[in-house]
Amino acid sequence: MIAQLGIIGVGMIGASIAAAAVRRAGIARVVAYSPGNDALEAQAAGWVHRICADAPSCLNGSDLVVLAAPVGAIVAMMPQLAARLHELENAGLPLPHLSDTGSSKLSIVASADRALGRFRCRFLPAHPIAGSERSGAQAANPDLFVNRSVLVCSDHRVGAPTRKAVSAFWERLGARVESIDPVAHDALYGEVSHWPHAAAFALCLGIARGPHAEQSLLRAGAGLRDTTRIAASDARLWSDIILSNRDHALRSAQRHLAALRALVEAIETNNTAGLCELLEEAAVWRRQLRDAA
Repeated sequence: MIAQLGIIGVGMIGASIAAAAVRRAGIARVVAYSPGNDALEAQAAGWVHRICADAPSCLNGSDLVVLAAPVGAIVAMMPQLAARLHELENAGLPLPHLSDTGSSKLSIVASADRALGRFRCRFLPAHPIAGSERSGAQAANPDLFVNRSVLVCSDHRVGAPTRKAVSAFWERLGARVESIDPVAHDALYGEVSHWPHAAAFALCLGIARGPHAEQSLLRAGAGLRDTTRIAASDARLWSDIILSNRDHALRSAQRHLAALRALVEAIETNNTAGLCELLEEAAVWRRQLRDAA
């Protein structure tokens, strides 16, 4: 049972975890830290009961702490969290289980391996496959994780109590917990998430820099809105995610550029059959796409 949940990072994901913990899981006490005003907004909404002075303070008295900050921030805070775990242990106080919500895993796993030492057994890396183009605590949704996948990177370094506690927590929020290797995770999500977000931003950037930018805002139909929805996401967050998985995103980008060049060539040469073949190949794949999350 979780009497106190700690959340470090109270953006849309962190605030949604807090909201779901209170409304769906019935957790009595949620403490949180965020460098901006998001924690205050989550507190005003009733999702957070106490705001901590800094990130390590969220570990004090918590049974589970979720690191819901950007990937780069999670990597940077690992030594601070390790130091606080040592302090709690030396004081004879209970140690929390740790997890995270990072959209890429390899850099987080590596930082945990370096910093946590013997406390590594208390950290289960995770990635909830849920989100929105909206950002900040005001976008909190207590049902965000219902019937969504949460991918966990569980191996011999993760202790059984932590694995069980973290998995049970996500299940109480309505999610399905599945295991994935961090290398496979980053290769896959570079392909299906990180580069597609970059491509959506690029499409909007091309229109925004063109001669019809203002009229496009007034006249575009649902097709453009659907295609570019994720490009309304927080730019700072997504620059952090894309760069944290740079190699895999760039590999996907090269395939995308090759496909784009093939389309441009077919259009330039007025190759109806070739263009139709390329579009149909893409359409066949898209028709099979399911929301596996």
